[in-house]
Amino acid sequence: MSGDFTIVIKNRVRFGDLKKESGEVDHDSDALLLGQTGLFPFTCPGVDSTRQAVLQFAYRGSTQSLKFPVPQPDGGLEGISPEHPVKINNVVLDGGIPAGPFRDRKSLWSTRLLLIPPHVLRPDNRLLIETTAPGGDGNLDNFTLDNLVVFFKTRQFIRIPIDVSGQLEENPG
Repeated sequence: MSGDFTIVIKNRVRFGDLKKESGEVDHDSDALLLGQTGLFPFTCPGVDSTRQAVLQFAYRGSTQSLKFPVPQPDGGLEGISPEHPVKINNVVLDGGIPAGPFRDRKSLWSTRLLLIPPHVLRPDNRLLIETTAPGGDGNLDNFTLDNLVVFFKTRQFIRIPIDVSGQLEENPG
């Protein structure tokens, strides 16, 4: 089966409002600031939309206001903040952008892979990414994305052999 890829974002972009949380350090001030949402058109030439695809990206600086998930007696989990939503063609992808790792108050790069369900990709697509206010105070989470790539399967064309042996003429000269 053939596959292909499309680079959606090849330069760093930032989301958020730049209001720093306590202890937050800005490592990506040179990256383009998009604010709360970013809309990125991209193409997938020859995409086989009946197949699953993968969105891969690097991110850093995102946070979640609640701590590690704690199982509850009712079967639910306490301590999960919603991840920042990622949509392709108005379909929300499971997973989103989670909290990123930190070491000594410095945000570290992490890689995320999200599955794109069948029948979502088309030849022309729109990727929408949003930041949210994880603390409930209206202060948007600041984070950076880089190297967004979509890996997808391409349609296969069936080649039918044509018998032309009886149609060839000899060159008389």
